Amino acid sequence: MKKLHFLNGAESLNDVSPLPPYMRHELQGKDKGKFAIDALNRSDPNRIVFEPNYEEPPRLEDGGYDLKAIKSICIILIGDYHK
Repeated sequence: MKKLHFLNGAESLNDVSPLPPYMRHELQGKDKGKFAIDALNRSDPNRIVFEPNYEEPPRLEDGGYDLKAIKSICIILIGDYHK
């Protein structure tokens, strides 16, 4: 998958755009702390779900993730997390 290769080559999470074609977004609710990107496209429900690979992920002063400092992720699901 092209997007897995892209994730592997990204210097930091900041390199993964929240705009198409990746649509990086932080998950909410029971999946808070995880991120997802579109596996194929917006009309397909499958996502690549991952989390920062840190015991304590880097944070900004406001409490948000420091995307430029997150340089390691762990993929936890490739599929439809909406079910």
